Amino acid sequence: MMTIRKDGNRVAAANVLAINALRRDLTVVGARFHSGQVQTTNTNDPNLPTVTATVITAATAADLPTSLVMVNQTFAVLTQHFADSTFVHLAADPTAVAALAAGVTATDLATAITLMNLCKSVFNTHCSQSGVHFNNDGTNTIATTNASDLATLITLANAAKPKIIAHMASAPSGFGISLIAT
Repeated sequence: MMTIRKDGNRVAAANVLAINALRRDLTVVGARFHSGQVQTTNTNDPNLPTVTATVITAATAADLPTSLVMVNQTFAVLTQHFADSTFVHLAADPTAVAALAAGVTATDLATAITLMNLCKSVFNTHCSQSGVHFNNDGTNTIATTNASDLATLITLANAAKPKIIAHMASAPSGFGISLIAT
């Protein structure tokens, strides 16, 4: 969603509504899962904002420190993704939001294993959660075995990242627009 100051111009407002409706239509026809990606907008220049998709950018997990970064970033991105009902989903996913509320920041191997297994489980359920997606996602579920030690944590974290990125990227290009009061 790109946030733009509402300037009272009815034509601009009508265009925004039309563009957002078209994005939803393209999503259904194109068999995509989302009408947009979770995104962040800078607030430095309201006349020309910079919009970026929210994705997992952590480096490949290779040891405990890189695994902690990957697991915590996966948790943060999924938490934001599941809660978005503005442009991403038909509705927020309350089941996933509630399930991830039990998660805590990973600080050691034990908490990282618990959190990554939780993220995997909740993500897999989310992919086919009724009433959430325009089209359910049967291709990006994570089949990798749950983590039980450092080696399996690394395997799971690295296997989950591309699946989650692919799921979240299944949307028309560009960003939705949200008018805000001046």
